[in-house]
Amino acid sequence: MALAPCYPDLMWWMSLSVALAGLPDVPWVVRPPPTDGPSQGEAVVEPDAVPVFEKVTIEVAYTVGDAGMQAGDALRLEDPVLHGMRTSKWTVPSTDPSACSPIDPPEPSGSLVSVVSCGDATCIVRRSTDVADLNAFAYTEIELLAGSVAPGDEIRVRFGDTAFGEDCGWQTSERAFHAVEWRVWELLDDDGWVLVKPIPTYSYSPREDPWLVHAAVPSQAVVGEPVRLKVAVLDAFGNPLEAWSGTLEVSSDFGGEQAELSAGAPAWHDFTVAFASPGVYRVPVRTSDGLEALSNPIEVTTTPPARSVYWGDIHTHHGWTTLLPDGTWVDENIVYARDVVGLDVSSETTKGLPLEIDGVALWEELRENCSLASEPGRFVSLLGWEWMGANAHGHHNIYYDGCDADLGLLGIPNLADEGGLWDFLEDQEARYGVRGISVPHATLYTGFDWFRAHEISPERDDRFRPAAEVYSAWGSSMEPTELEGSVPTALSRGLKLGFIASSDNHIGWMGNPFWSEKNALPGLAAFVAPELSNDAVFDALVDRTTYATTGERILVSWTLEDGDTKLIAGGTHHGKHPTLSWSVHGTSALSRLRVLAIEVDEGAKVRTLYEMTPPAWDIDGSLKLSNKDWEGNDMAVWLQVDQVDGASAWTSPFYVSHGCGGGDAWALLVPLPLLALRRRRRVA
Repeated sequence: MALAPCYPDLMWWMSLSVALAGLPDVPWVVRPPPTDGPSQGEAVVEPDAVPVFEKVTIEVAYTVGDAGMQAGDALRLEDPVLHGMRTSKWTVPSTDPSACSPIDPPEPSGSLVSVVSCGDATCIVRRSTDVADLNAFAYTEIELLAGSVAPGDEIRVRFGDTAFGEDCGWQTSERAFHAVEWRVWELLDDDGWVLVKPIPTYSYSPREDPWLVHAAVPSQAVVGEPVRLKVAVLDAFGNPLEAWSGTLEVSSDFGGEQAELSAGAPAWHDFTVAFASPGVYRVPVRTSDGLEALSNPIEVTTTPPARSVYWGDIHTHHGWTTLLPDGTWVDENIVYARDVVGLDVSSETTKGLPLEIDGVALWEELRENCSLASEPGRFVSLLGWEWMGANAHGHHNIYYDGCDADLGLLGIPNLADEGGLWDFLEDQEARYGVRGISVPHATLYTGFDWFRAHEISPERDDRFRPAAEVYSAWGSSMEPTELEGSVPTALSRGLKLGFIASSDNHIGWMGNPFWSEKNALPGLAAFVAPELSNDAVFDALVDRTTYATTGERILVSWTLEDGDTKLIAGGTHHGKHPTLSWSVHGTSALSRLRVLAIEVDEGAKVRTLYEMTPPAWDIDGSLKLSNKDWEGNDMAVWLQVDQVDGASAWTSPFYVSHGCGGGDAWALLVPLPLLALRRRRRVA
């Protein structure tokens, strides 16, 4: 029997492509749908758990059903797919031993796939592709050339066959995932391809040794009212341990509560803490084996603040949704963000169609997860996706204020073109009643042209592009300012942009304190909002009441006053005697605070209006800076905070309608000896 072609009606592998405007042809990547018919054989993955970030050997064992297998019958073993990404991100299976290679992050390594058992039959193994393309659907195929395999016998396929050396092992992810599907298809007696059920699964297990204890609290609290302190024991990659047993303890200054954790469960715990008096605190925690940590700063007041700071990572890709024994589907990205590292906001921004494997099905899953995970007062999941524009229009993340909207095409025309991105967002609002905005990211690294992107439709910029992602794992887009893609260039053209940061990581690791790529820290967005809800977080993006950090939860307050007028970041000021006020509560000692400004239509030269270098031990500070006579060009003014550990924060700018004539017009209102500075609280 000739081997039947795989899913010729979909032509997923080469023939069908979609020509995207200004982009190379991208294959429409489709995974075959599961069949309704029962499979004859069964399959398992052995072992069912492998350690993270190692070269391992793993086998898929198929037990032949009652009909047996004859010459011409075949199996197909899909490369596992995690939210649109196949495991070639880490390893590329090949039938050629010369393709084996050692672990060399962040590049994937080559591994060897072989058939180690095929009953009494003669089998051949082949790969659909040996290309390390994480969005290319791929499989390993086993065909019986001669002989047969009796019912009950096994066909075993080895991934990471080390017969030719350790480098031929199958490289695992640095992130722990659970119950990942490894789909197997059988082709028997010309019946067509049938999905083997139940679908076998395996897991990536965290390292066993603790590396860091991570503690997170809300950024604001009220005296006497309890808040959650989230503590997690992490491995060297940021995974919560599962084999760890020990005690977590909160400092006696904050109640001294303890929790006993047992091996076999994820090593995180929620404590309850309260504060008896106003102030700024960092809560010390420790483990029974000597790890210590301070939480991020928390500002405690006697009355509830009008606005609080909420933390999020809203630009990530890929991940996994785990099926629990009770039938519940759990998005592991959201669990990590919400329960492990204590974020308030997340978004998995899948790429627009047709790039991701199973992109349509993945979008429906993300819509459902958005609805299930969003819980006012506890957590917000934003629905989002990434559009990659052509002709210097850069990459934009699209965010909606609801969980019912469409995933767009990568080939949507540029921004304000007819049928372009702005039109698409207007159509979504008309169709579903959801607001949509776009946030450009990595503008210094993606060939972005702010001049072209602004001139084609200046009247719609503020509505559809209210913010920019100024920092991610790509690095900062704030400097060098003379390059066309820098965010200060956009400000000098008169665009009004709030600032956010995110990780842009590609394994869904929202807020992981260890994760980095391209030698940069991951990045976090701070949303300054009256409450934690989808609407309030979205409004913070629209109103530019946000700020960006390199991943640390640096607490920054940034206001402008002029007479009876008081604005928070993102507002527009029309007076002549502004007073800028700020307070900063770091996660490490502060090294420099700068008030920076750029004038509209005066080029992308950033001016320093004020610079302060605190003593080496200062971790908190506040200051007021006044302008005596504000004249000249319009100007954007923002605060940049730098810490001795390399972390930074950038507030969204104020937009002043009459610019400053010179830096000497500014004067301190609070003498330096009166600055509110505190020594770091040490762990006892």
